[in-house]
Amino acid sequence: MSLRARVTAAAALVLLVSVGTVILIGNVLLARGLHQDESVVLVARADALAASTEETAGKVVVENRPSDPRLAGRAWVYSADGAEITAPLNGGIAEPFARRLRTATRPTEIDIPEGEVRLRAVPAFDSDTKRRIATVVVAVSTRPYEFTRKRTLFGSLVLGLLVLIIGSAVAWRAVGSALRPVAAMARDAEEWSEHDLDRRFGRGPARDELGSLATTLDGLLGRIAASRRHEQRFSAEMAHELRTPLTAIRGEAELLERRAADPVAVRAGLADLQRLADRMAGVVDTLMGVARDETAPSTGGTGDARLAAQNVTEAVAGAAAASDVVISLTVAPNLPAVGSPAEVVERALQPLVDNAIRHAKSTVDITVDGRDTEVWFTVQDDGDGVDEALRDDVFEPGVRGENSSGVGLGLALARRLALGCEGDVQLEPSDGGARFVLRLPGAGLGGPGQPA
Repeated sequence: MSLRARVTAAAALVLLVSVGTVILIGNVLLARGLHQDESVVLVARADALAASTEETAGKVVVENRPSDPRLAGRAWVYSADGAEITAPLNGGIAEPFARRLRTATRPTEIDIPEGEVRLRAVPAFDSDTKRRIATVVVAVSTRPYEFTRKRTLFGSLVLGLLVLIIGSAVAWRAVGSALRPVAAMARDAEEWSEHDLDRRFGRGPARDELGSLATTLDGLLGRIAASRRHEQRFSAEMAHELRTPLTAIRGEAELLERRAADPVAVRAGLADLQRLADRMAGVVDTLMGVARDETAPSTGGTGDARLAAQNVTEAVAGAAAASDVVISLTVAPNLPAVGSPAEVVERALQPLVDNAIRHAKSTVDITVDGRDTEVWFTVQDDGDGVDEALRDDVFEPGVRGENSSGVGLGLALARRLALGCEGDVQLEPSDGGARFVLRLPGAGLGGPGQPA
């Protein structure tokens, strides 16, 4: 059953129980009231007939006999010894039951279900001696009362059925109207999940349950869209970071092919391949750790800033040589440790160096020093610098210059990793070329620079 059908069935069940209870209680009370009305009529008739019964000269007579033909035809008077004084011409089915009550010495009532008749017998006493002189029996037909009871029962059942039908129809319509926006949101969410994750329901503040549902679904769609963007960004960043070592591996493999006859060169080449493979594994592990939040850069330990800068310099040496670019590294003495793992520092620094090599004319200068409680990695190239139109957006994914050979992901990755380490990457003014500064949390003050 659908939710609409289940809610309607529940509402119908509640109505059925409620209406049934009301009908049952109402008809029980009505039957009791009608029974009391029958008793009132019987008491009045019996008392009136007993009051009219007197003993005169040793003979029981009924004075002031009622003129009501129904009373006259439904009354019996028996003497104290059980002799019949007066009786209707045709007592019908009540006749034998009246005879059974002829010796009653106290008020007695009996029902005759077959004939729908009720009898009442009361003793009649002499007004002077208070001696029982007779017993009077009166009868009343219960048929009108039974008819009223049955008609009321039938009417209440019909009314209850109408209430049940109308109530169920109202519940069906109300639930359908309430669930219609939910069905529309479900259809929209299904369509958006396949074509457009940036769409939202936008129902405004949550004033009711549907508003809360829409707000929750908007949040869910937002998280799904963010997760999808995160996956796309992670894939792009992984490809970007692996491109350099893969290019180096390919170059080493081609070089080994030409030096296959030289065992020493082959061993050196294999060692380089192993180093590059280890570097690729480190790149994958680092990016996977950051993506899964398994590496918390701000609380994940400390790293050696000098070692991180040297590893990056060695990693890009091949690309620099291929571009005829000379890299110089200057590291300040007494450099404080970086408050992030060294592999994360390398992943944040290398895109800045790769970018500098692509745009440098002949030199790239890397300077590492301490500033207050931070460690600064400054990467300066002697290229044409950053286009003024791109300075505000240079760290956005996909943004790159017209003559750039990159894909516009390196600087965005560097800033994201730096922010994850509670640091930052900034583009600073320079007299020539571009100057990027990677600032990461550290400790202590740095001294004057010296060549590494």
